[in-house]
Amino acid sequence: MTGLGFKQKVLLLPAVATATLLVMGATDLALGARAITLLQELETERVPIVTSSRDLQEQLERLQRALQDAVAAEDLEAIAETAKLRDAFLARAAEAASGDDRSPPRAVSAEFRAYYAHARAAAEQLVARRTAPQVLEETVARYRALRDELAARTAADRRRLAEGFQEVRRLQRLRAFVMGGLTLAAVAFLAWLAAWVGRSVARPVLELARAAQRVAAGDLSHGLGVHPQDELGELARSFEVMVEKLRVVPASLLGSVEELSAAVGAVASASGTQGALLEKQQAGLARSRTTAERIHRESEETSRRAEAVLKMAGQVEAFGDAAQLAARDTLTGLSDIGEEVRAMTDGIGRLTAHTQLVRELVLAMKRLGAEATELALSVSVEAARAGASEGPLSGSARQLHEVAARLVQASGRVTKALGEVDAVVASVGALSDGHKRRMEKGLEQIRTSGESLREITAVVQKSGRAARAIVASVTEQGQAIAEITKDVVEIDRAMGEALRSKRSAERAAESLKRATNSIAGVVQSFRV
Repeated sequence: MTGLGFKQKVLLLPAVATATLLVMGATDLALGARAITLLQELETERVPIVTSSRDLQEQLERLQRALQDAVAAEDLEAIAETAKLRDAFLARAAEAASGDDRSPPRAVSAEFRAYYAHARAAAEQLVARRTAPQVLEETVARYRALRDELAARTAADRRRLAEGFQEVRRLQRLRAFVMGGLTLAAVAFLAWLAAWVGRSVARPVLELARAAQRVAAGDLSHGLGVHPQDELGELARSFEVMVEKLRVVPASLLGSVEELSAAVGAVASASGTQGALLEKQQAGLARSRTTAERIHRESEETSRRAEAVLKMAGQVEAFGDAAQLAARDTLTGLSDIGEEVRAMTDGIGRLTAHTQLVRELVLAMKRLGAEATELALSVSVEAARAGASEGPLSGSARQLHEVAARLVQASGRVTKALGEVDAVVASVGALSDGHKRRMEKGLEQIRTSGESLREITAVVQKSGRAARAIVASVTEQGQAIAEITKDVVEIDRAMGEALRSKRSAERAAESLKRATNSIAGVVQSFRV
């Protein structure tokens, strides 16, 4: 066996072991098959026979107890119901006879029929109290004979079952003896074969393992002392060539590690500088974001106030229209006074009512003018806060202030004219020519007041247009501020992503630095 190669030496022991196991397995299967066949025979034939014999004994005892209980209770119906137990006994006996080729089960059925007929008749006579002692003795004798026969049959079946199990045990002992002998012989032969394989294979492998351990420890200065003429010898020679080549690797790796360390330092420094700049920019963006949000909130508040101004301007326009209508009604009334003197008293009353309505409208316009002045001041202050002191919002506020001032002045003129009208109306007591001329003069003043009201209405309409322009400007400014705020938020989010990427780069640089130091330590651990 000295000419065997490494592969043949390694496969020799498993091949012999496999062949030995196959022989042992075949022997074990043969003996086991015989034991299994015998056990199947016991399971399918002998155990059911023993079970059926025991069942027949139990059913016979159950029938006897049922007849005794029925007689004791003097219950004929209970005696009649024992026919079910009879049928069950006969069915079980027929089942046992179908699985057993012997004649006793059929003989037992015939004896059981005779016993049951005699026992039932005896029980019915006992209930009717007209039986003889010899009938009872014959019934007991038949029961005991049938019981003894069933017991003898059960005992014979159990002996056959025990003989079968004894045969199984004998086969198991033979199987254990044969397998033990084969096992001892196989172990002895395999031990000798393993020792030979160990001497021819394990020693070179151990030498190679020790050489590999020295290389793993960084010692590349030793060679191999064994060179068998097989695959292990080729492996040893290849290993020596590999060690020679490995001796060149540490020097080249050391130079590469130094260059890599310098590059890692430069990357870490650049990453730190970039991180400081990004954090500074992020702080500035956070402040810009806060300022933009505050301006956006102030713009929304200004827009709401401008809408309130627009609403007030609409109310003022409505009041101006009502004042014009009232002045027109006043003129109509005074014309009727001139034409119909008889209805002067009624006309004076209507004139007084319309004059009072005009006075209320003038008072309302005064209040609106004061509120418009306050709103103009508020819009100017908000425009100054928003940094748009010279923009369209500030110009609209000034226009609104001027319109409010003109509204107050026109209201003063109307008030003065109404005072004069009141004086004229009070002096119309006696219808004289002087009074008529004064009435005409009052009519002219009311016309003048109507013209003033038209001017006031025009001014209010102009104020409404200015207010609408203010609202449009404020809305546009709010939308622009909202867009700026959204852009600042997006830039802030992008800056956060950049900072996270920078931190990831720093962690990667740190990992690379640790790997470089580890490689440097490994390279320095080699001894060439």
